[in-house]
Formats: sequence, C-alpha cells, structure tokens
Amino acid sequence: MATRHHPPEFKADAVALYQSRPEATIRQVAASLGIDWEIPRNWVRAVGTSRPPGRRTKTPTGPPTPLEAENATLRTRSAATSPRPGAYQGTSATSPTFPWPTGSSAVLRP
Repeated sequence: MATRHHPPEFKADAVALYQSRPEATIRQVAASLGIDWEIPRNWVRAVGTSRPPGRRTKTPTGPPTPLEAENATLRTRSAATSPRPGAYQGTSATSPTFPWPTGSSAVLRP
C-alpha cells in the first residue's frame, strides 16, 4: 500500500474539524474525511492540542446520583479503614507464623 502525503492545509483543517466538534471522535472525523483514524490522531498529537476546555469536565454539574453518593461514601470508609500506603500486611519467612516450614526440611526432592 502506498503512503499518501497530505498537504499541510488538509492536516490543519482535519485537526480544526476535530477540535470544533466536541461530540465527534477522531474515528468519526477520519471517516468523514475518508482516511484511516490513525492519521488524524497522529496529527492531533503532533499539534499538541486537545479539546477545548469543557470537553471533559471534572466538576459535577449537579447533585450526585445515588450511585455516585454511595461510591463516595465507600471510598471514604475504605480510606479510613485501610492501612497506610506501603505497609506490608503479610508474613515473612522469618516470622514464627509463616505457613510452611523453612530450612533444609522444606526442600522437595523428586
């Protein structure tokens, strides 16, 4: 398959089209232009821009749904009851409660 070279104006127009249609995906924009979706994805990455602000908002737009409220409550409970990050909770080979014997008697022979 031959590599097609697209003029810079076409690339710029494709990126602008993607940015101007917040509801459209790169695949949809590529399909409307008749090209593979990887091509405009690479152009968007090369330009280094993303969607206009507001595309993916982090702030809630309204009161939380019952499921979101339950998830928040469970995260809070989990954070309060879980050990500090990095704390190892298991047993070690030198621990007297290690579940199997250690030393030369622990070697399995065929």
